[in-house]
Amino acid sequence: MPLRRSSIVLGVIGAALIISALLTELVAVPILTRLPGSLDVTLHYAGTSSRLNAQAVQSGDSAHLFLQDVPTAIDRHIKAVSTTAHTAVVTDDTNLSVAGTTSSESHTYALDRKSLRTVPAPSGAAAESSTGCLAVAFPLKPKANNSYTVYDAATQQCFPVTYVGKDSRGGRSVYAYTATMTGAIKEQSLLRTLPPALPKQTLAALAPQLPEPVRAKMVASLAQLPDPVPLAYAAQTTLNVWADRKTGLPVDETLHQQVTVGVAVAGQRVDLMPVLDVNAAVTPDSLNSTAKLADTASSKLLHLDIVTAVLAALGVLLIVIAVVRRRPATASQPQDIPPPARVPTGTAP
Repeated sequence: MPLRRSSIVLGVIGAALIISALLTELVAVPILTRLPGSLDVTLHYAGTSSRLNAQAVQSGDSAHLFLQDVPTAIDRHIKAVSTTAHTAVVTDDTNLSVAGTTSSESHTYALDRKSLRTVPAPSGAAAESSTGCLAVAFPLKPKANNSYTVYDAATQQCFPVTYVGKDSRGGRSVYAYTATMTGAIKEQSLLRTLPPALPKQTLAALAPQLPEPVRAKMVASLAQLPDPVPLAYAAQTTLNVWADRKTGLPVDETLHQQVTVGVAVAGQRVDLMPVLDVNAAVTPDSLNSTAKLADTASSKLLHLDIVTAVLAALGVLLIVIAVVRRRPATASQPQDIPPPARVPTGTAP
């Protein structure tokens, strides 16, 4: 059956547009929505802290043992330092400033550029051991459920994340998540800021500050402990994150971390007292900056969705037109008209 040439052309163009839409969705979108190699974000947190006064501990000044509600600042810098097709090596540097004392942590993760979970580092790159959980952010279009786990640098473990619900931060629609992480501290840069041991005399001077059950147990066991007494530290951290529903970026965060010192008494760990208690939240300026970043990234995603939809719709429309107009027009044939009847000659009308 002959086809119109214009129908063939329209069909070919329509098929090409649909293929372009598929390529955009299956190839371009995954490439453009993975963790960018240009990632370079700084977050600022502000809050208060209570911490053990190291000078008072050394002098046995139990009246000034703790510094209370000290202004605290946290600066966190996340940067991609190298990328491959599927993996990004990201540094995560944090500086904590409390009462004129500054401590810093530096971590390097290898992340899957799509899921943002930690993975083994590429050949030739150095990164912390893979844990398979989130380390710096949530993935694109995060799920509103409890399926995520998050890495805690202090204890070097993964902990489950609990989905709280929908919310709004900085003009962006977000999902709220929370996680509580508890365990012995393994982060060496944090341990270096804490005394590994204390003389028995110092612990005895601290005893009046301890809760009664702990004080009684420690005083009764001091004679059995070596001098100086080795100390062990544990941390409990509660992290609340408001992640953008489109991009997964953490628009807002709050952090509460308590570090507790303990000793081993008769083979059992006895927690003595908190030596550091930090409460901090993302500053308003950082919240607004992150919200703008999420807004820009979300606009790019929307443009990709629009382009894909338009290409697919035009392709289908052109193919439909091609099918409707597939037959060429046929020339109309004149109908046979019978000749007029002849009247016999000589017949009167």
